[in-house]
Amino acid sequence: MPEENGNEQKKKRFMDRLRSRKQKEPGMKGFERILVGVDFSLASRRAILLAQSLLCPEGFLYAIHVTPDIVDHTEMYFKEPGVKNLQQRVMQEAMSKLIEWAKRNKKVACKLECVVAAGDPAVEIIKAAKTKGVQLIVLGVHGQKRSDLEIMGSTVDKVIRVSDCPVISVPTERV
Repeated sequence: MPEENGNEQKKKRFMDRLRSRKQKEPGMKGFERILVGVDFSLASRRAILLAQSLLCPEGFLYAIHVTPDIVDHTEMYFKEPGVKNLQQRVMQEAMSKLIEWAKRNKKVACKLECVVAAGDPAVEIIKAAKTKGVQLIVLGVHGQKRSDLEIMGSTVDKVIRVSDCPVISVPTERV
């Protein structure tokens, strides 16, 4: 119970900081098109809240979730059409979950579009950013150790290296 109150207080402080940032910079127009990577984590929630604070009033917010490409990984073993049907079902379920999640986390009036793709998250985020013509990408970062990143890399690191537009990384917790 006390942990719940602590989390609620953290959320309130985070939202207050976002609101005060907007009030301090009234001349700032904001971005017209922002892409937010969503993996349904706390980091994603923080990322979408930050993105909304940086969006101009008539702006577009794109929420993207990338699922594993089941067909790509199983095609050499299974030739049945059931594998492709499974991929379609995964994509449909992901879209339903993303729409519900995005609506729950939408705090400002803006145009919201949900996008689901299959494949490597960094590659699909970059593709979507180019297709949608976004001006900013906002991604949540999980608390990985530097050694973990050197071995396998992270989606955020890959996107930062390849993106044509600015990328903001949002940590799960403030450090």
